[in-house]
Amino acid sequence: MPKEIHPIIKQLLSSQDIQIREHVIGYLVQAGGDEAARMLVTLMEDTHSGIRIKTLLAVEELRNPIIIDKVTALCFTDDINGKSPDELERLFRTVGKLAGQNA
Repeated sequence: MPKEIHPIIKQLLSSQDIQIREHVIGYLVQAGGDEAARMLVTLMEDTHSGIRIKTLLAVEELRNPIIIDKVTALCFTDDINGKSPDELERLFRTVGKLAGQNA
């Protein structure tokens, strides 16, 4: 059963401290549910590529349709060419794992 997301977690999503945002990723994966999935989607669009990569790695095992839809959409965004090779690799590995779960 998904945990209720404490309001402070929403505030931590916008922290300037990268380490804080990294810890939020783990908390949200553990919490589960749609509200956590929507927050993880926000982190997939973080300004820091390291956060985006860590989020993609963290969501590989989640079977939430919100996550699956977002990861799939990221493959077809206009700014895909602006992503680093590491981020592209993680994105497509995540798609592969999520697709394998739903096959």
